[in-house]
Amino acid sequence: MKAYGLSRRREGNRRREWQTAHGYRKYFKTVLETMGVKSLIVEKLMGHSVGLADSYFKPTEEEMLEEYLKATPKLSFYSQAKEDDDELMRLKERVERLERENREIRKKAERLVEVTEKIRRHLGFNQSYKFS
Repeated sequence: MKAYGLSRRREGNRRREWQTAHGYRKYFKTVLETMGVKSLIVEKLMGHSVGLADSYFKPTEEEMLEEYLKATPKLSFYSQAKEDDDELMRLKERVERLERENREIRKKAERLVEVTEKIRRHLGFNQSYKFS
């Protein structure tokens, strides 16, 4: 890393700048493992040697892709954004439906108040009610 200029020391800190990128690699590995990707394929995807298994374990590109695709929902920001957009649309539709129902209920309540007032006037009661 030093030869490529990626290992410069930060001022006032013993850590090296390239270690920040290491966090992404750790995240990638953790996600793959938690999503059930085979451990040997995880190591291959990360560019690691898998020791003696390198000689015997030769997955095809299709096998590697199939395993990788298991984890893409958790690795892809776009898919999460798409899920968030879909959820937002569902919530907006629900709010619109609830607002329509609320308007209908208010109209019915106002009509009920009008009918009640007519009945009270007809029966001789002077007190009126307002729906708010």
